[in-house]
Amino acid sequence: MENFYDPALINPPFERNTHKVPHFLFLSNLMLGKGILEFLDALILLKNRDGFEFKVSIAGNIEKGIGDILNQKVKVLGDSVYFFGIAGFQKKKELLYWSDIFVLPTWYIMEGQPLSIIEAYVTGNIVVSTHQGGIKDISSYPTFFKTETQNVQVLSMSLLDAVLQLPSLKQQIVETQRAARKRFESTCFVDNIYEILKGK
Repeated sequence: MENFYDPALINPPFERNTHKVPHFLFLSNLMLGKGILEFLDALILLKNRDGFEFKVSIAGNIEKGIGDILNQKVKVLGDSVYFFGIAGFQKKKELLYWSDIFVLPTWYIMEGQPLSIIEAYVTGNIVVSTHQGGIKDISSYPTFFKTETQNVQVLSMSLLDAVLQLPSLKQQIVETQRAARKRFESTCFVDNIYEILKGK
């Protein structure tokens, strides 16, 4: 059973701006299994490349026990990082339209089909994620970039690949956005529930 997005994410939509440097977004619980530390390490690798600039927003509840190491890595990245803690719906919507590339390098053992990935699609983001759990079933779009679990080097290259291809994917982003808005709308979820119940 596929998840569905809140229609208030797109009604009305926020205006998207063209950025001089890529904008990354991590919007999930900040826990080891969701890949937040690997993401920060991958960004540190990218930062050390000559001339590579970016901005990144991070929002979510910090898992107990990782706050210190997370803050250390954020400090290394300096003023390119914006940290928001737990984001309410309005802030989440703002961040999804602010970002170009949504990143979720999850290896969480109980991973399903993250709502955050669906929300990223319908708001016009490229997605960089793994095939953990049920993500493979919602990854068939041309704006999905698959990366490996718990592999910082590969993740950094996946992020760089997404950045380099971003300018040429404008039409694919629009097509993915349109398809995802139709596929994951709440009426489809209700219809699927109805069909399951009818089958019983």
